[in-house]
Amino acid sequence: LLGDIGEIYQIQNKADSSLIYYTESEKISEALSDSVGIANSMLGIANAYTLKGNLEEAQNVAFTGLKIAEKLNNIQNIKEAYKTLGDIYEAKKQPQEALNYFKKAKELEDTLYNAEKHKQILQVQNQYENYKKEQQVLEQKYEIDSLKKQNKIGILFTILLILALFS
Repeated sequence: LLGDIGEIYQIQNKADSSLIYYTESEKISEALSDSVGIANSMLGIANAYTLKGNLEEAQNVAFTGLKIAEKLNNIQNIKEAYKTLGDIYEAKKQPQEALNYFKKAKELEDTLYNAEKHKQILQVQNQYENYKKEQQVLEQKYEIDSLKKQNKIGILFTILLILALFS
């Protein structure tokens, strides 16, 4: 939650307040040994430093956050780190470096998007297969009920025929 508050202050261009909340979020994440939380907080801190114009510190913190994200193989955090580094290099007036990081972020975003779409397709396929199976079960139940009714009718017809023969 502290990180979310930091992000709100960042959106409002209140770098100092944002930095306070992100730093507190990082401390709590470290105390909990939450590596993902640490990476998220560090990227937020880097964004706050960028907003303040402290670009060297922002770059150092962003690279630390990137290393943690890479160690965790957390594609979402890696993508965010690339975007943050792109913003930093853009602010440093290094367009080629900024472009390189923005391209890397876009590639990972596409990868995440494609993975999510693939997951959704699989879910729809599973739902369709389950639906087909349910339909087959219902058809089988209907067939069984129909056969039972035919059997009862056959038994009744046989009983009536026997009674008719005796009478």
